[in-house]
Amino acid sequence: MMEHHAVLRKVADIHSFEPSDNPEGVSRFVDRISQFGIADARALIAAANRTPTGTDVVQEIIVITGFITVEAQQALLKIIEEPPNTTRFLFVVPNSLQLLPTLLSRFAVASTDSEQVGLCSIDSFQSFKEASVGDRIAQIEVMSKNKDNDWQNNIKCGLIEHLNTSTGTYSKLQLESLQYVASTLLTRGASNKMLLEELALTL
Repeated sequence: MMEHHAVLRKVADIHSFEPSDNPEGVSRFVDRISQFGIADARALIAAANRTPTGTDVVQEIIVITGFITVEAQQALLKIIEEPPNTTRFLFVVPNSLQLLPTLLSRFAVASTDSEQVGLCSIDSFQSFKEASVGDRIAQIEVMSKNKDNDWQNNIKCGLIEHLNTSTGTYSKLQLESLQYVASTLLTRGASNKMLLEELALTL
């Protein structure tokens, strides 16, 4: 059973993650969902406030998700900070997912998998950010045609770093879009060119 009331674990592959065996005296609920939205947050809050019955003394809510919308993150702030005494949370998310600093500060962050975004330079992102929208689109065309994965990885690294320090400068919709790009770019099955174009229009 988790010692901290709310644990965040970042992993390389959420699909292969399996919770440990359920301890005695714990009622466990596991929710696997591709995108955790406001309706899911409200359902979690309602579930968290239900008192375990019978011999179960603690309920453990495990959420395994690839993305958490900004609206959902904001809705989770109070329940994660002040959960009922009988409730514990474990959120399992991809390494690249960036949470709002206000929500992240309420979690104990567990050890992460070794597979992280590779070594990179954020200079490419800075140049991309400072360019006009037209120049950004032109860069994307060239780099996509050349299949320059190093450049795309540098853009992703720079975006993640940018989101860690600049979330307050964007609207909720802009922030959600940027977080989605940071979480999805260069993942299996992603349309990287379309994601980069979304980034070019949002920054």
